[in-house]
Amino acid sequence: MGQALIDYLRHGRPKTSRREIFLRHNAPFEPFGDRTNMHYIITKYRRKANIKLPEKSRSGLHSLRHTLASRLLEANTPVDIIAGVLGHASPETTRHYLRVDIKSLRNVALDPEEVLHAKD
Repeated sequence: MGQALIDYLRHGRPKTSRREIFLRHNAPFEPFGDRTNMHYIITKYRRKANIKLPEKSRSGLHSLRHTLASRLLEANTPVDIIAGVLGHASPETTRHYLRVDIKSLRNVALDPEEVLHAKD
């Protein structure tokens, strides 16, 4: 993560006297405003697409991170690789994002009938 930030500052950040790290990449090169941050943009296009969310759902970047982590896990990507993609220093932090992998859980689920009859 640190190397990516250094690379951005050296090669990707627009040349300007602004002190903020992340700036718009189209002139004027200024910080993101209330209507240019990722949460606003995601919400705007979600609404345009008429995608309804449950009232207490996660609807921002955190939701996208969970989805990315889940898809990587479904593709049998090792946890340490997922941690790197998410920018986590430790795979333990990443485990928070990997709590639910329904497909894998189904693969190890027990049939209640088998369990009941095994006791007989």
